Amino acid sequence: MGALAALGRPVRPSMGQMVSLLTFGLVFIVAYAIVAVWLYAAIRPRYGAGPRTALISGIVVWLLSVAAPVTHLAVFGVASVRFVLMDLPAECILILVASLVGARQYEK
Repeated sequence: MGALAALGRPVRPSMGQMVSLLTFGLVFIVAYAIVAVWLYAAIRPRYGAGPRTALISGIVVWLLSVAAPVTHLAVFGVASVRFVLMDLPAECILILVASLVGARQYEK
């Protein structure tokens, strides 16, 4: 919110907007999980089944879909470094958990 205010675009989200934002985020986490499980299935023959392979697929998905774009926001001054440092680990944890859960379901 502070970064947007600094850009001259202050945002005061309503409760409805916050719910929409949360829903949007959850949809993306599910999509990341689907991609991570797809990648897990693709690399499983080489790395073997299990949580280690699921974590590898989750890290790859996180690097390509979150870490690269979000760090660019800080580099170009769109988001603060503080925001990026808070967002990256949180998103990583969400994607890793989603990858582990999805890979576990894949095995059943």
